[in-house]
Formats: sequence, C-alpha cells, structure tokens
Amino acid sequence: MGACTVSWRCALLAACSVALLTGSSLLSCSTERDARLEAADTRAVGAQLEAYLDRAAEVWGFQGAALVASGDTLLLAQGYGSADLAGRRPITPETKFMIGSLTKPFTAILTLQLAGEGRIDLQAPIGAYLSDYPSPAAEHVTLHHLLSHSSGIPDLPGNAAFRARITEAHTPDALIAYFRDAPLQFPPGARSAYASANYVLLGRIAEEVTGRSWEALIRERICEPLGLVSTGVYPDYASRTDFAAGVLAGPDGSLRPAPPLHPSCGYAAGALASSVRDLLLLHRALASARLLPRETITAMESLQAPPFGYGWLLSEPGGHALVAHGGGLPGYSAILHRWTADSLCVAILGHRPSVPLHSLALSLAAIVFGADCPWPAAREPIALAPQTLGQYAGCYAIGDGGERCLEPDGGALLARRDGGTPYRLLAEARDRFRYAHDPLTYLHFERDDGGRIIGHTLRQAFHEEYARRIP
Repeated sequence: MGACTVSWRCALLAACSVALLTGSSLLSCSTERDARLEAADTRAVGAQLEAYLDRAAEVWGFQGAALVASGDTLLLAQGYGSADLAGRRPITPETKFMIGSLTKPFTAILTLQLAGEGRIDLQAPIGAYLSDYPSPAAEHVTLHHLLSHSSGIPDLPGNAAFRARITEAHTPDALIAYFRDAPLQFPPGARSAYASANYVLLGRIAEEVTGRSWEALIRERICEPLGLVSTGVYPDYASRTDFAAGVLAGPDGSLRPAPPLHPSCGYAAGALASSVRDLLLLHRALASARLLPRETITAMESLQAPPFGYGWLLSEPGGHALVAHGGGLPGYSAILHRWTADSLCVAILGHRPSVPLHSLALSLAAIVFGADCPWPAAREPIALAPQTLGQYAGCYAIGDGGERCLEPDGGALLARRDGGTPYRLLAEARDRFRYAHDPLTYLHFERDDGGRIIGHTLRQAFHEEYARRIP
C-alpha cells in the first residue's frame, strides 16, 4: 500500500521521487509545447517514447507495461520484458498487474457517487454509519477526513500484527480491528497524513449503506459501465497466466518470485489489479465526467488537505497540473499520472525491481511536453575516501522549512529528510551524488571560494530544490 520516498512533498508515496534534469545525457526537445499534439507530431513523439523505454529496459532493467495518451491519441501502448521469470510470456498492454494503493481512487469515486445519491454525507462522522466504532473518532472523524487523509487514524501497514498476517484472508471488520482502538495521531482536520486505514473505513461504510460488498460495488458502478475488463479482485492472481508474476531481488541481487499476498488485506485501499489500458479508460471517463458530475470531479481533483484531493495526490511540476496516484505490493509497482489541463495520461505498471515508476512517468511526460529529460545511462559510482565523504556530512535547510541530513555510510552517504527513511547516495563525480534506488534524482553540492561545502541542489524532472548547509 505504499510508503513515501525521498522528497518533493513525498507526493506519490509508493514512488515519490521524480526524474532529474541533468546537464548531460539529455533527450533534447527544444521548445515546450502543449501536450495535445498535432497529428504530424504523433509519430515522432511516439518514437521518442518507445526509444526511451527501450533504453530504460536495457539500462535499468525495467519490465512492465506502459501507456501514454494525449487526448484521444494513443502515443504508446507497449509491454516490456516477460511476465514470468522463465521468460515464456511476453508482457502486453492487456497484462494484469496488482496495483496496490492505486485502488484508492476507485474507492474515492464510489464514495462520491454514494454522496451524490444522498446515501452518505461527507461531513457526517463515521459513527453515523459504523455504529460500533469507538470514540472519539466515531464523533469527530468525518468521511471528508477519510477521503483527504486528514483523519489522524494511524496507517494500517504500520501495524506489526497486520504485517504478520498479510498472506491470510481478512474480512473488512478484521482489518478495522487492527486500528480501531488506536489513539488518533492528531486532531481530525489539523493536518494530513497518508493512511490506508482511511480507505478501509470508506469501503466498509459503502457496504453498510448499500448492503453490497465493496468488490461488487466497484464492479457494478465503475468496471462494467466503463468496460474495464482487466480490473478487479483476484485472490488467485499468483497462479494466473494473464498476470505478470511479482518478482523481488534477493540480498545477492538474484531475482525470485514475490510471496503472494491475499488481496483482502488491501480491501478498499489496495486490493485491485488492472492493466494500463483499463487505467486509460478510467482517466478518460473522469475527463469526460462519465462517472461523476463535473463539479464533483473538480472537488475530487482540488486540494482538500494538501497534498491530497479526494483519492488523488495533487502537484504542479513545471507549472503543469498533475493528478496522480501510485501503488505497490511486494513484487509490483504502479503509477497513474493524469495531467488534467494538458489532456495527458501516463500509466505504467511494473513487476520487477527497477527505476521508480514515478520518475519514469515524469520523464515520459517531459518528452510529450517538449522539455528536457534524462536519457537512461549506466553510470558506475566512484569510491571516495572517508575524509572526503565527511566534507558533505551535516544538515541542510530546505526552502520549504524541511531539513535534509547527510552522514557517511561505508563508501556512500545516507540522506534522511525530516528524520524519515534513510536513502543511500552514490558518488558519480566530485560533488555529485545520485540516489541508489533512483538514478533520476541527484544532489549537486556547492562550495565557497575556500572549497567548503555550503549547500546542495536536489535536481529532478520539473523541479530543483536548494538546501543551505546549517553551520
């Protein structure tokens, strides 16, 4: 169900780091253009997208399915690599993948449909629908808070008892039992914090007011009307030949099958599987207001508790409105980018360790927009002496009020933003490091006239972030 990575508001949680704008190895697209392409541009842009992903597969080991569409024009829809470790089944745009937390937008759509029918009230507390839910959340957490991740309810994947049983079937009430008695982390509405528990409760409320299972509601209200033939809940996904098999890397780098999880553990927050073609159909249905009234979609895609709307994470990379969500389960990753003002959709589904899909998706969007984007390249890290690494150690103040702290770790650096998860930085040149897990995110260090490190710039697609060294 996803956890945040390095920076940029931790915007996409399952794959939050974004692509780097470097000064070399750039795919050059000289002037920025509207994403709604003229017919003459379509073939050229499609060829660039295909060449980029071919290179990403070669250099970074990307395997999965990718789709890019500008308005009604399909620019790319292709599979890369094999759906199984034996290499017998090629991936296609119809191949199914588990999508993890990308389930949440489906649940948000369902919730807003029920609200539009008057069956629920987004400003009502959850106790109005779940009569046995304990105080104080029952009285003070509203459905609005759940949709916008501003409830204060702790995240479900952080529960050790839950993690120990993710291969077992769970009822919705069994999932709720893991967090229902936990104290709120903050007063509802005071701030936002991503929590899958919010969407578990929304699924359970939908069942309570309709008398139908969440799975049936998603099928009847979203999948069947839109013709989403691949999207659904598949408890037997690990044994199906129409799925890409989840793959993990072992400690020695060798690939092995990912242990299957029971989809019921994800429920309304992470149970679904889909294909890139189905995700395009979902995007187009929202763009044309097929599933919800236009004013409701506007509310869904507007900031409710930054950086969240209802079921989506919102940002403006390079001034372009991005409505997005990612997802991940062991062996799977997913991203859907909806550049709403530009009529651009980028969907990528993966099943092997490789570059983070959010970074890859942003590079594909940069190609369509005519912006520079980094060409995939294999770069070997260089070894730096401990005393050299020590020059970079310390904490750096970021302009948004955050802080990034660096410390030597063997022959590398560890970077930790605001006390969060540490990530390894590998040196590629003097004063230039890249994130080990994301070859598209760099730190470039700045020195004063005396040679002392005084700051660094994090460079990613559509984004640069300067951090000043704290004395």
